[in-house]
Amino acid sequence: GYVPANRTATDGTVDDANDDRVIRVKRYASDALDELERELVPGVSLLLQAPTGTGKTRAVLGNENDRTDNPVDALAVRLVKNGTFRRVWVLVPFRPLAEQNAFEFRVSAVYGGVGGVAVQDARAGDVLGSTYDGIKKLGGIPPGTLLVVDECHELTDAMGYRPKALRLVMEAADAAIGSDGAVLYVTATPGEHFADAFGLSVLRIVPEHVNRKQVTVHLAGAWKRRKRACFAALAAQALANPEKVFVLFCNSKRALNQALAYLKKTGLPSDAVVRVTSNDDDTARPLLTDDNKFQPGVRVVLATKAFGAGYNVENKNIGGVFLLPNGNEGLRPADAAQYTARFREMGAAGTPPLLVHVFAGQPKTNGRNANRGMAELLAIEKFKGDKAKNARQEFDLA
Repeated sequence: GYVPANRTATDGTVDDANDDRVIRVKRYASDALDELERELVPGVSLLLQAPTGTGKTRAVLGNENDRTDNPVDALAVRLVKNGTFRRVWVLVPFRPLAEQNAFEFRVSAVYGGVGGVAVQDARAGDVLGSTYDGIKKLGGIPPGTLLVVDECHELTDAMGYRPKALRLVMEAADAAIGSDGAVLYVTATPGEHFADAFGLSVLRIVPEHVNRKQVTVHLAGAWKRRKRACFAALAAQALANPEKVFVLFCNSKRALNQALAYLKKTGLPSDAVVRVTSNDDDTARPLLTDDNKFQPGVRVVLATKAFGAGYNVENKNIGGVFLLPNGNEGLRPADAAQYTARFREMGAAGTPPLLVHVFAGQPKTNGRNANRGMAELLAIEKFKGDKAKNARQEFDLA
C-alpha cells in the first residue's frame, strides 16, 4: 500500500534521504541525459528538480520523431532501448498537459474521455502519458516500468483531487518499485519538504543561464482589495501599451471571470482578452500559433496554471506577467518562476528583463502553503490512506 520499505508507519519517521546532488548544465536538462541515465536503475526513487524552461519533460519524452526543434532520443527511448526498463509511463496532473505531451512528443495519452481500444493500445506501447487519475484506466503497473511523476509538486497543492491523486500515485509508485521498476518525481518548485516526506534522494539540475526578471510585489491587503488593485493595474498597462501582450495567472476561475468582466468595461476589444483554464478543452493550443506565439490581436491572457505549467511562449512583445495568489490556495508568490520562465524571449541574454507583478496578501504561517503544514499533510495522507480526511481535520488545514 502506502508505506515504502524505508519508512516506519507507526510513528511517521523516515530514514534520512541522500544529500542533494547537483548536475550543472549550460541551459537545458537534456545536457544531463548521460548522468540521468546512469541514475535511473530498477528500485530507485528519485526527485529531479530543475528550473522551469530547462526542458525537463523534453529530457524524458524527447524522440527523433517529435515536433520539437532538434529532436533527439531522450531518457524514455534510451532506457527502453538499453533494456534498463521495459516501458516508461509519464504522469501529469492536468489533461491539457497530457494532451500537449501527446501532441509534441507523439506519444499515446490516457485521460478523461479516453477509453476502450485507445487505452489498450497505449498500454501496449513502450512510452505513454497519462493524468494522475488515468492510472485507474490502465489497470495496474506492469513489471519493469519507470514511472515519471511530472509536476509532482501538484500533489502538495490545495486541489480537491489531491487526496485521491496521492493515493493513486503512491500505490503506483510502490507497485513499480516492487516489480523491477523505478520512480522519478520531477518538479521545478523547490521540493525539500516533498523529498523529506517521501524519503527521496534529490538530484538538482542547475543551469548556467536563466532568464532575468524584474519582480514587483504589491502587498495589497485582503483578497477583494487585491483583486481590484490587480485588475486596475492590468487594465492600465494593457490600454497604455496596445502593441504588448499581458498575462494574468490566478487559480481562482471566479476571479478570472471577474477580471474578464472588468477589462471589458475598460474599452478593450472583446476579442483582445482570452481566458484559459483547465476545463477550457482545446482552448490553450489554438491560442498559440504553431511557432509558440500568441495570435495577433491577443492583448490580455487570463489563465490558470494549467496553462502556465505546460506551454512555452516565444513572443518578444510580452509587456508583463501578473500573478494573483488567491490566499493559501493554488498559485503562490513563491511559484512565480514556474510560470514566468515559460516566456522564453523575455529576459534571455541580450533582452530586457521580464516584468512580473505579484499582488500578494500576508501569508498564513499555518496554512497549506507552509512547508511544515504541507509535510504533515503529506505524511497523514500517505500513512493513513482512506482515513486521511478525518486525520487532516486534527491539523486544522481545511
